[in-house]
Amino acid sequence: MKDLYSINQLTKEDIQKIFEKAREYKERFNRGEKKFNDLKGYSALLVFFENSTRTRTSFELAGKILGADTINITASSSSVK
Repeated sequence: MKDLYSINQLTKEDIQKIFEKAREYKERFNRGEKKFNDLKGYSALLVFFENSTRTRTSFELAGKILGADTINITASSSSVK
């Protein structure tokens, strides 16, 4: 699956794989690896419809830690409004 728009697209097996991957990242992080290249060369478009600095920052930081270029769009400052 290339794009995820809703959790309803995921099967039980998909969700289990996500948690397995999260455990892997946590182990790597705890061993001292603080920056990953898994998403190097990819861009992550982050769209937020509600104002939440903490959520926006958390998602942006996660993308950067995984090596992605992140682009933030907030509904209040876009044509979505």
